[in-house]
Amino acid sequence: MAQNQADAQKSGASPAMPAADGDPLPAETQATPLPSAALDADEGLDLEWDQGPVSAAARRMLDRVRSSVVRIRGFYGTNRSEAFHGTAFAVAPGGLLLTNYHVIARAALSPEAYRLEYDTGDGRVGTVSIVVVDVAHDLALVRADKLAPEPLKVRSENPARGDRIYTVGFPLNLGLVITEGIGNGRLENEFSPRLYYAGPMNPGMSGGPALDSRGRVVGINVAFSTRGQLISFLVPAEFVAPLLERAAAPLGASDLRSEVAKQLRNHQAAVLAALPASFPTQTAAGYALPAELAPFVDCTAIAGAPPVKGLLLQSVACRANLALSVEPGLQTGDFQFGHDVLVADRLSPLQFAEQLRQVAAAASARLKPAPYVTDYVCKRDTVNLNRLQGVVTLCVRSYRLYEGLYDVTMVVISLNEPRQGFVSAVTLRGVDFAAGMDFSRRYLRAIRWTR
Repeated sequence: MAQNQADAQKSGASPAMPAADGDPLPAETQATPLPSAALDADEGLDLEWDQGPVSAAARRMLDRVRSSVVRIRGFYGTNRSEAFHGTAFAVAPGGLLLTNYHVIARAALSPEAYRLEYDTGDGRVGTVSIVVVDVAHDLALVRADKLAPEPLKVRSENPARGDRIYTVGFPLNLGLVITEGIGNGRLENEFSPRLYYAGPMNPGMSGGPALDSRGRVVGINVAFSTRGQLISFLVPAEFVAPLLERAAAPLGASDLRSEVAKQLRNHQAAVLAALPASFPTQTAAGYALPAELAPFVDCTAIAGAPPVKGLLLQSVACRANLALSVEPGLQTGDFQFGHDVLVADRLSPLQFAEQLRQVAAAASARLKPAPYVTDYVCKRDTVNLNRLQGVVTLCVRSYRLYEGLYDVTMVVISLNEPRQGFVSAVTLRGVDFAAGMDFSRRYLRAIRWTR
């Protein structure tokens, strides 16, 4: 990922050495992407290199691929001070390089403000243009001017758990480095496929290649987690071939923002289509409330600290880990929901109503303004929900620069019992308006009183 997105990306450390790239290819050759059928070709590949000390294997790997890996740098206007950087590597003849979408996002969405350059690490620099993007898988193809490094081989099948993996990139300002770790296969219960790499990764390594012991690309560096040790993630290499096929019809600079919006809409449509028509529920204090809607939705439940004596509080928080990095400071395309169920054994109905109101106010306080969206427009109504009455507040806001995308937030408050009740809140980010309304209706239909 880009260097200035440290809480979401990469790793390593070792000095850069001169690269030995070939001469630039003629313009007509540069415009022809490598056929995807050639990606799995093994001709000319060495046998596995892990024959000796680990340090020696890593050194040989870095020497083998260093000429195919470059640093991608972004600059604002005519400024020579770097605004962001990441890593890219050659995947086809003619200077076609692969990197993460989030590395070049600012240049894609604001081409009049940002420019891209490559830096080989040995003093050669040049301009970079964006060819095509895949926002859902955080990938982008770019073309380097007057540079034609040898493409790396791409392996379409995922590595097995326990396979040795090497990642290469430009972390921070440390030059080109290689790190070594273990592949742990594809993450389970994920909507967007990711490979789990147990190895170090640091900011700036985003977009670099992850290699097997034969030097084939098995993934693309994309992110790391700060919640544990050596927990990093790779985009599976299986998504490289479809992107290369699209390189025959490159996007113009003026088309990129509308293309990003289109891909975001397609992503959320696929997510919502993966949800069941009738939402599953879990029951608390007689209330059936939406639960884990799909394998990629994680829910946690706790007995919360009661705000006052004589009040029991149960809380459930659910999140779909689907957010896409659109540009710095903007992630969208996911949803989350949660419930607070309150039961009073020694409060009067008036005292309980005040506690329920405070919990509902806290849920509504999450409707914070943001620079990428308009202000919320809200509607409040009293409705009947399967044997219970409730108050529903539905709020919608649109994205300023991405046509057809909306945030939808809904807060539901029960009114059926004087000494118990719930507050349920759900937020969808970056959805089509009709799809957001359909989700809201299915959510409300799932809520019911079971006693």
